Amino acid sequence: MSKKIPIPTGGPSDIVKSIELISGSIERYKTVQEQEKTKREAIRAYRDVELGKLQAQKENFQKYIEAVFKERSNNFDEFFKRLDTAIETGDMQLANLVMTGIVNQIQSSPLQGIKEIMMQANDSDCKHIDF
Repeated sequence: MSKKIPIPTGGPSDIVKSIELISGSIERYKTVQEQEKTKREAIRAYRDVELGKLQAQKENFQKYIEAVFKERSNNFDEFFKRLDTAIETGDMQLANLVMTGIVNQIQSSPLQGIKEIMMQANDSDCKHIDF
């Protein structure tokens, strides 16, 4: 047995009201659909901006790390050259000074300046960051 669709028993004005309700619902749906589409586009744009900022911060951090560790490496190379000289010449005072420099270099954190670098990276007025 098949299901029968009920036929409206109201007059023509009831049918017109039904059509107006359906039409209004369709228009509201279209409006909401456009609003949600606009929201999604705004979210994607915000995401892209934030990802761009994150990428720039990553690159700045990477450059900073490379520069700082290169400088530290050069410092250690110089310290050990001077330590070799102190050992070859028997200069214990120079050896002591060089060892103090090596210990100080080891104890200092290479990341001390990263906080300022990150603040500069987030500052829209900052045009260039020096390491």
